[in-house]
Amino acid sequence: MTAAHSQGQSPAKEQPKNQQKNSKHSQPSLQRLFRNTHLLVLLMTLLVSGTLLSVVSFVSLNSYAQKNLQLIASTVSYRVEAGVVFNDRQAVQDTINQLTYRDEFNEIRVLGNKGETIAQLKPEDHGSLDFIKHTFNQWIFSKTVTEPIMHDGQQIGLVWLKGNSAGIINFLGQVLLGLLGCLIITIICVSYCSLRTHTYIVNSFKKITNVANLVREQRAFNLRLPPAKIRELEDLSQDFNSLLDEIERWHQHIKAENDTLLHKATHDSLTGLANRSYFEAQLDTLFAQAQDSNPMALLFIDNDHFKQINDTYGHAAGDHILIEMGKRLVARLRQNDFVARLGGDEFAVILPEIHDKKNAIAVAESILSGVEEPVILPTGESVNIGLSIGIALSSQCKTPEQLLAKADAAMYRAKLVPNNSWSLLNNAVFNP
Repeated sequence: MTAAHSQGQSPAKEQPKNQQKNSKHSQPSLQRLFRNTHLLVLLMTLLVSGTLLSVVSFVSLNSYAQKNLQLIASTVSYRVEAGVVFNDRQAVQDTINQLTYRDEFNEIRVLGNKGETIAQLKPEDHGSLDFIKHTFNQWIFSKTVTEPIMHDGQQIGLVWLKGNSAGIINFLGQVLLGLLGCLIITIICVSYCSLRTHTYIVNSFKKITNVANLVREQRAFNLRLPPAKIRELEDLSQDFNSLLDEIERWHQHIKAENDTLLHKATHDSLTGLANRSYFEAQLDTLFAQAQDSNPMALLFIDNDHFKQINDTYGHAAGDHILIEMGKRLVARLRQNDFVARLGGDEFAVILPEIHDKKNAIAVAESILSGVEEPVILPTGESVNIGLSIGIALSSQCKTPEQLLAKADAAMYRAKLVPNNSWSLLNNAVFNP
């Protein structure tokens, strides 16, 4: 039942993750938002400006067309005056047939005083879109233009004229084509500008993301964002850099605290040398390396008269002796040798890359010679130091514990000889 219940819960746990992924993919991109916003503003601008331009152009052109029709009617009235006076219908017809601006009107008539038609002209329409033209004619030129034919101050006839919207339609068509061309050019320009703006903003955000990832993955707290050209992005970059400054200071403080704690955990507070726990870890590591054709030696060192010095001169003098011992040991060792205080007056030295026991013995003798000079106490008194050194070679042991035990046993064997001495098991005790 428990297994079945847990299996039944797993799809439910995965649902929020899937929902997050789906919502992420459903969210519009910054580029899409820029493009849609710019296109919307563009279309609204063109719609408003195009509408206003069309209305103004239409009103102006309509007024111009009406005045032009009135001018045509006046011209025809003057030219057909003689024909109407003499009732010469053919002359009147020939006069209106000679009109060259036939596209300006849809129909023209010359009427007598009684309303009879003397002559008329209705130009043939060879164009297309008759329905549109008819609609515009009814809308724009719903009222006809008339002009009286005068002779000696009396009206003898009438010129009747009905306008043609073909010119206005052609003009509006050209306006629409111009607007369409402007729309296409503007869309291209807006898309280019939108792409450039989007690219710059996205690259700016990518810089922030890349720095954040490097800080998170590699702890590169020293990285900073470069200045940005956009004020809002510059403010964001400065705030982000300020945050990195605080994180870097905090990280350095924590690192310093950790280093201090680590040093306290692995080093002796009195001498500053490695302590027992650090020594044991280092011994295991170097002994493992010694098994791979990289032999080593271990020196176990003890102060022969430390208890007597401590009882005679006090604990402060004893501490001074231990500190001085540590300094003299370090002075006699190589850079890659490892020295530690195990506790009390016991010290240990790990000598890596010791291929022969003679080399280990040479180091032990160098240490013994380094303590021959008396130690001057803070009180001004001088004290002689005597050391006993036990030597053990990794080639003679199978485990670090055996190496440590053998060096300890060799040290106690060296104590059997008074004054400074060293001992290597299976070898005679030597007193220099």
